[in-house]
Amino acid sequence: MIIEEMTMPEFIRGLEKTRTVLVPFGATEEHGSHLPLNTDTLHAVEVGRKLADRRSIFVAPPVPYGVCRSTSQHPGTLSITTSTLRSLAIDIVSALYRQGLRNVILLTGHAGGTHTATLIDAGEALRKSPY
Repeated sequence: MIIEEMTMPEFIRGLEKTRTVLVPFGATEEHGSHLPLNTDTLHAVEVGRKLADRRSIFVAPPVPYGVCRSTSQHPGTLSITTSTLRSLAIDIVSALYRQGLRNVILLTGHAGGTHTATLIDAGEALRKSPY
């Protein structure tokens, strides 16, 4: 169930099937001259879509920005700070929780170490929060 393609009634019916949501995180960064800048985002979204074909699961709209330290000076790379990524992850998960979703998977298509550590940090903060 791809959230951005659903209507409100479809979303409500989806909650009767599952309370699990996958949030795809990617990046907009260089991958050489042969791959698009959204490669990381495409990978995470496609994994979510394939999973949704096999299981009752919500797939949230993707986050197409990431922490891209090593590629930040390459043409087309749009890097965000760790504090922005952390806040985005926490805000998105909190919003999903308020909508009735309880099991959240943060899936990153971007393999940057700092990016991944930031998502882990956000997950740890969320475990301690009321959302």
